[in-house]
Amino acid sequence: MSWAIEEKGYSQRRACGLIGPEPKAYRYASTRGDDAAVRVRLRSLAGERRRFGYRRLLILLRREGLTLNHTTAWQPPGLPARSSPASEWRWRD
Repeated sequence: MSWAIEEKGYSQRRACGLIGPEPKAYRYASTRGDDAAVRVRLRSLAGERRRFGYRRLLILLRREGLTLNHTTAWQPPGLPARSSPASEWRWRD
């Protein structure tokens, strides 16, 4: 998109019309804050308490004074998702 605007001299509206996305989506700038410290603490808690799920980890983080949405604690990146014993069970012949 930037190539069409800078190199070819197309307007933003025309470049978006040729390539596909809406101009509003191209101009969007996220206002989400940086939650790297929360994620580091979440990983350390999950490593210490391996049996705790995301709901219980969220409670521990809130007790420490950190504020975050439940979706941040739901599946932290970098942690392996454990499979349930039911999914590990296989039919035997």
